[in-house]
Amino acid sequence: MNDDDFLQSINLYDVLEIKKEDLSHDEDKNGKIIRKAYLKKARVYHPDKWTEESGFSKEEGAEQFKLLANAFQVLSDPIRRREYDNKNEIPELKDDPLDVFEMACAFGVLASSSTTSSSTTTTSSVPPSSTSSCLIL
Repeated sequence: MNDDDFLQSINLYDVLEIKKEDLSHDEDKNGKIIRKAYLKKARVYHPDKWTEESGFSKEEGAEQFKLLANAFQVLSDPIRRREYDNKNEIPELKDDPLDVFEMACAFGVLASSSTTSSSTTTTSSVPPSSTSSCLIL
């Protein structure tokens, strides 16, 4: 089985451990669900987080990280997700998995730049290009 056949046999929802049924017509909500699931798993498999105690080889982690990036790119884009749902085919994606991770982190910084808790409003002064906190979380 070549890489393309293997990729086409994967269920992208399973990769991110989300259920298709949990997504709605609210694309903002869908984006948050997909991003959260992606970052949770990407932090585990990110090449900078790998150690000998990780429970998988560095190569396996790199492959899983790439697969997570593909799943995130397809499912976070409403048009690509609709095409995937209709054809059950994963489009060819050429973005570097590390670039995808940085984009997901930057989006999170922008999306959460103003958060409100029970009685306080906090505004983040972190610039979108500063994504190192994404790995720490």
